[in-house]
Amino acid sequence: MVSCERCWERSHIIAREMGEEQTEAYRRLVRTKDCTPEQQAGPEAGECGKCKTHTVHQHTRQCIACGWQEPTVLAGGEDSK
Repeated sequence: MVSCERCWERSHIIAREMGEEQTEAYRRLVRTKDCTPEQQAGPEAGECGKCKTHTVHQHTRQCIACGWQEPTVLAGGEDSK
């Protein structure tokens, strides 16, 4: 499961200012914000190999828009299946 990077970043600031847990601030933001797939993917997002949008989540390497998963390279140089 991917997180909304925009809301996660904002929740850190809100939690510090309000004196609450970051996870609680994040849950509240996710319920009330309508972030774009690009915002959800984060500032270090990549381009999707399938739908060609800039929505591959910066940590999970999964496309927020279409679900495409970036192949991982194993130690021997082969893609995982």
